[in-house]
Amino acid sequence: MSELYQKQGFELKFLGTMNGFSQSHTNAYFFPDSETLAFLDLSLYNFEKAKRLVDRNADRLKRVILFLTHTHDDHISGVPRLAFHVRHKIPGVKLEVLTSTLLIQDAYRICFGMGARPLVGSNGELDDVIRIYGQALNKAILSRWSDQVEFLVDQNLLDERSRFVIPDWFVKTVPTTHSPRLLGSCGFVFRLNEKAVIYTGDTNASEHFYEQAERFVTENIDMKPIPTELYIDMETIETGVHLYWEKEKKNLERLLRRTNHLKVVLMHCNDCEVMVDEALTMNLRLGGEPKLFVAEEE
Repeated sequence: MSELYQKQGFELKFLGTMNGFSQSHTNAYFFPDSETLAFLDLSLYNFEKAKRLVDRNADRLKRVILFLTHTHDDHISGVPRLAFHVRHKIPGVKLEVLTSTLLIQDAYRICFGMGARPLVGSNGELDDVIRIYGQALNKAILSRWSDQVEFLVDQNLLDERSRFVIPDWFVKTVPTTHSPRLLGSCGFVFRLNEKAVIYTGDTNASEHFYEQAERFVTENIDMKPIPTELYIDMETIETGVHLYWEKEKKNLERLLRRTNHLKVVLMHCNDCEVMVDEALTMNLRLGGEPKLFVAEEE
């Protein structure tokens, strides 16, 4: 275990840690700097926790950003309420949502359908309560519903029409697949406190996230290994839309054997008890552990 990990804890904290059929949906948050609060998805079940985080830190926040992995209810249903709350609690600040370009239309439709419509200000002009930006998944071929997933992805570039100001701690959007009728699902990569943080969101394809992890933890002539945290979707039943523990644990074992600079956190677990003993033996962590769960002191 690297010396940096002995000094610091995990970068992400969870508002909820389980799947969409529970009341503890997998949503997370972090403070990348003293003036920014960032969320990774938000369901209605977790809105009150998110609201408390905004309230406790309103005096110092200048940006609230939500990274949206996909538009299923347990990941987006809390976004409209958060948008309104941020707009009224912090003068001059609007919720910024970053997702893939393929999900923008769906995200706007859902948010506006749930009430996050433009408001009419005192001057009679429309005042948006939310900004949704898309990052292009260039040359992405999403063919998950065959036996292979092939991605031909360049360095991801923000849509030219976007006005999203890229923070220096944001690295990239990673295209992935989840369910057959949802095109554009994605994960994200960040650099926080000298560490790389990789967040898969809900996915049934792990290889591209492993590739991202290996780039950070492998020593080469250009770069020393960077301590890395991989937050990865995992289920104990085989559904085809999530990673399946019995198949995926061997891949994780191979990845972990190659480096001591990687921490892995399992999230979205439908039944953590089924895999907890094996996970701990492999030195994996579960998202529902107290040290990783929502920190009330924030």
